[in-house]
Amino acid sequence: MDFEEFKEENEEKIENKFKALGEFIRRLKIKVINCLSISGIGITAHVELGCFDESLIVDDSICFLCINVVKNDDLPFKSLKYLIGEIRGTSVYIRLGATDTWLSLKANTLIGEFLEKCHEKAESDDYLYDYDDDEGEESDEDIDPENFDDEDLNRLAAIVAKSKGFNLLKNREQRKKFSKSTLVKAGEEFDEYYLDRIATVANDFYEFGVLPLAAKALQVEGKSESEIAKALGHTKAKVEKALLIEVDGEFLEILENTDLST
Repeated sequence: MDFEEFKEENEEKIENKFKALGEFIRRLKIKVINCLSISGIGITAHVELGCFDESLIVDDSICFLCINVVKNDDLPFKSLKYLIGEIRGTSVYIRLGATDTWLSLKANTLIGEFLEKCHEKAESDDYLYDYDDDEGEESDEDIDPENFDDEDLNRLAAIVAKSKGFNLLKNREQRKKFSKSTLVKAGEEFDEYYLDRIATVANDFYEFGVLPLAAKALQVEGKSESEIAKALGHTKAKVEKALLIEVDGEFLEILENTDLST
């Protein structure tokens, strides 16, 4: 299945879904917490946007906004490995007041919808991703965590994410090449063995830190969402999602303490 063809046919429809979700969350006027995952919540009912009574959402209600990224086990075909680390979609969990009852909504990005279609094809073709065939490739499980300094990883990734031009990158391979060239220019020492991780974490810093902060700064200046999108080189739908994100305190601290010498 060709991604570019799928994109041409579905991009506008999927962006409209995200726009509707963003407008819905803003309309609720409740606290929104951004996170990468959530667990331990109570009874959860999945609903479709617009299919429940919004009067159930009261002042004590809270909303968790979880960003889902593509992982190895999400892939139905080996040829899609370049999508690992890309944003697959958004899951929204809303607590009804002070109860232990939650509503959940889900919206896929263009990549998420593309993967859904690929899974349908894989099932119909009776062909699923066979990880045992990846001879010579090292998985995340092969990496020794004792030899990997998370603090240094975050610092290098933040340098990459804050560098001019990162917003123009379209896929994982481009981010990997950009990371290498940026760190070499900056005179940073790094093990290329971890370059893929650096690029992936850099994307997280950008999506959940650099972009939301830049978008909100321009919003404070009085710019419209369309003007912000043009200034940052993104679609209006992407900017709308970024404006909903509350930047994690740890992300913010790392970004603020990272000096760009490039």
